[in-house]
Amino acid sequence: MNLIERCPDGTIKYRNPFSGTECWYTPGRRHRPVHTEGTSVPQLLKKVDVEGYCTFCPKNYFYTTPEKSRVINIENFLQIQRMLTANQIFAQPALFRRISNLFEIISIDYWKKNYSYSLTSQQIKMKENYLSSELGREHVRSLLEHITRRSSQQKARIEDSALYELADGFFGGAHDLILPQFHFRPDAVTDHDLYSTGEMTAFEHHIYTVLTIDALSDIYEQNRFVRFAGVYTNWRRDAGATLEHLHRQILGLDFWGYSIGRCVRQVSANPEVFNDYVNYLKNQHNLAICENDYAVAVADIGQPFSTVAVFSKSSGCRPFEHTHREVEGFSEILLSIHAALGSGEACNEEWYYPPRDSDCFFPWFVLIKWRKNRHAGIEGTTRLYIDTYRPEEIRDMMIDRLHLLRTSGKFNSLLIGKNGIREKRSLKYNSKKSS
Repeated sequence: MNLIERCPDGTIKYRNPFSGTECWYTPGRRHRPVHTEGTSVPQLLKKVDVEGYCTFCPKNYFYTTPEKSRVINIENFLQIQRMLTANQIFAQPALFRRISNLFEIISIDYWKKNYSYSLTSQQIKMKENYLSSELGREHVRSLLEHITRRSSQQKARIEDSALYELADGFFGGAHDLILPQFHFRPDAVTDHDLYSTGEMTAFEHHIYTVLTIDALSDIYEQNRFVRFAGVYTNWRRDAGATLEHLHRQILGLDFWGYSIGRCVRQVSANPEVFNDYVNYLKNQHNLAICENDYAVAVADIGQPFSTVAVFSKSSGCRPFEHTHREVEGFSEILLSIHAALGSGEACNEEWYYPPRDSDCFFPWFVLIKWRKNRHAGIEGTTRLYIDTYRPEEIRDMMIDRLHLLRTSGKFNSLLIGKNGIREKRSLKYNSKKSS
């Protein structure tokens, strides 16, 4: 495996075996002038009892779709609640909640008209339960009228007789959001102190991950036409977020996509390709950042942006095939990388795992892409990406920050940097049979 080429002038060329992307590090590129006139000056934050800074905040539940599920914390006991009425939802805020995207990328009509899809009995029951109260009907009506105004600029009253069918997307769609309760950190002083993934406690991030996996599994169960459901996070506007209230998205698709298809082809040709790759980065090029018994994080190569990859060591290949402890361990590594990156940095989080109808399997892995650099145009014609940081610099930065976090009592159980386990076959996936 030879994916890194070092040139005499200091240029380094990287190629990613799974995406096929080529990335160059060029000396001096980071010293170019970068204009930041748009950067806002921090403003003092006005404290409120219930946050209502955006439509995803607890005070504004009326502006988001009915909850498909929510997580509440009862004395550190995780409980997922389902089939809630509107009265129950509005009675108190949830620690985390799952809702349908009000403006779906792939709408319910796509599944209905192209696949003759119809809601399952469970989804119908949830819809009937919600629309049984006046509060539920008024909530759904207001959302549907808002969509109508946005799409046609017309203001029209939607009668009760039309609510039942028009509301299908809120209960049977395959594009969901996972929302945490907070918009700003509990100790926030200014409007720059946003609540990011890295601000969570280990317990909170585990809940966040569990609810995401539960939603992912449910989308597959409720819609048999979904072949792959993508999971991703756009953190901050520079990473593509419409609202700077943390949220994960889950989008059901009827195809695999280029990157997932390439992963399947790679592991079909070489069952140990992922172990070979992790060994190449971690042991041959010393790009390990941290690990535990359940996952390993490395500075990745050949990505459009500076990237950290987190690979599961589990024999289970899909997120919902992991045990409770394996999910918890994976969540710990993922959280540590976000915490080390910091809430001020825009990033994307992308989940990769074998599709539902694949007979070749590879490990669940997550890419965290730091949106520090901006593409300038050459990428479109050449598919060549220029990066301003070498993977070794990303590794060193993350390791230094993890050691600082450890001094405050966080991530004490992680093996950081060179202290990791030097196994050649650390990933336990079986490429032909998932557990």
